Amino acid sequence: MAIIRVKGINGVRDGAYRFEFGGFTHGEMHTIKQTAGLRPAEYLEAVQAMDTDFVVAMALVALQRHGIQVPVSLLWEAPLGSLQLDLTEEEEQMQREEGVLPPTSAPVAHADDGASRRRSGESSSDAGEHLSENAPSSTGSQPSVTGSASDLETLPA
Repeated sequence: MAIIRVKGINGVRDGAYRFEFGGFTHGEMHTIKQTAGLRPAEYLEAVQAMDTDFVVAMALVALQRHGIQVPVSLLWEAPLGSLQLDLTEEEEQMQREEGVLPPTSAPVAHADDGASRRRSGESSSDAGEHLSENAPSSTGSQPSVTGSASDLETLPA
């Protein structure tokens, strides 16, 4: 499961929206391409680069899967850091399938292209942990996820 964390966007309830990363419909693929200009083979590079366009596209898809229709312009106008894409569980699953031990923490992509972290020297693994009590710990233990893609975990105020 992937998680889009939303905070401080007018018209969208703050929360952590879980969704299955992958298994995209044709319409979702079109949305991703229109929003981020990316084809599926380019997704991994976009995640590694913390590409803002990709984070916005994933937020749009995740919100739509939760029945929330928002104009993409609302997401583009949102303040930097108000959207976070967390693929920790996806990354760990890939590593388990490849027989590689999971990392102690995985990067969380923010919709700020990583520029503020590069300037401040903050590592990507430190980013976003302050937003949720359920964020991955630096000790490597990960929160368990149960339920369906329609579950909503509310962020603390």
